[in-house]
Amino acid sequence: MINHDGAIVNDQPWVAAILCFSHNKKKVMVRWFYRSDDALEKHPPFFGKDELIWFNHRDTVSIDTILGKCNVHTLDEYVKLQMVTYEDYY
Repeated sequence: MINHDGAIVNDQPWVAAILCFSHNKKKVMVRWFYRSDDALEKHPPFFGKDELIWFNHRDTVSIDTILGKCNVHTLDEYVKLQMVTYEDYY
């Protein structure tokens, strides 16, 4: 979970996969996940509140923007979870 550019939108952090660290480990290259509200003009009603869309959008961001770790599951894995936390997405 990342606080991208100091902003958390709708009380939800941005979610990205860390691809690699810079040589001095002060920056990371990430690949972004988007929520349907962020990615689509009109999202279908079947999108879930914890559903993410894997995009090919990559950035390099400061490690200071990382808020913590979250878990992005496949839909099959997500529905089998015994307990879903605020850190779980699909």
